[in-house]
Amino acid sequence: MELRTLPSVVDELSGWLRELVRRRAHGCIRNLDVDVRGETIVIQGRAASYYTKQMATEAVRDELGDLFPRNEIVVD
Repeated sequence: MELRTLPSVVDELSGWLRELVRRRAHGCIRNLDVDVRGETIVIQGRAASYYTKQMATEAVRDELGDLFPRNEIVVD
């Protein structure tokens, strides 16, 4: 069994969630970043619609259940 450090696990989770959001939003979020900060997940980027912004939140909630991410995506 490989022992991984907590930062590497957090990085893997962030990357996995970023890819999940990217796929669910069909690549429509520019400068997408998903950051795991303790028990908080922060989604950042830019989207053309509030619908796309909401898709990002729902993608994370569908996978992680009761965890509600902080969505800082800017709609422009």
